Amino acid sequence: MKKIIILMIIISSLLLSGCKNGDSYSQSNEILVMIIDALENDDSETLKELFALDLLTQSNTIDKEIQTAFDYFDGNIVSYKYVSNPAGEESYRDGKLTYSCIGNALSKSVVTDTGVYKISFSAVIINEEKKTQEGVWRIWIGKEDEDGVVIGSDDYDL
Repeated sequence: MKKIIILMIIISSLLLSGCKNGDSYSQSNEILVMIIDALENDDSETLKELFALDLLTQSNTIDKEIQTAFDYFDGNIVSYKYVSNPAGEESYRDGKLTYSCIGNALSKSVVTDTGVYKISFSAVIINEEKKTQEGVWRIWIGKEDEDGVVIGSDDYDL
């Protein structure tokens, strides 16, 4: 239920604003804040609810990936930088937005009291043809000289 409410807020803001470049920035940062809050509070349910239903049903390892991310991400948030230039794609049919996604949105600095992380994610905001693909499908969390951890899939078929 939370996932539906969160996605409805994001989708509503997208539809009301017309989804220009600035909106991708705003939507990316709304998702970023939800990810950071879930990581800081080890809130697996909230984090899981951000993901697309298709990804959740296709993944046998999502719970393990989330736990690995919680183990990797350490400390309390001190500060963070918003996403600066999210990539995105939009499709329209008869003047109506039918598809919108954010790809590789990156926050270069999420500072905790124990370290500095980078967080990147990709999400489908609107997919009128396949609603079950709406949501986050990949989150990457890393440090400067480390590979980091991935929740979700780099190979998710959008």
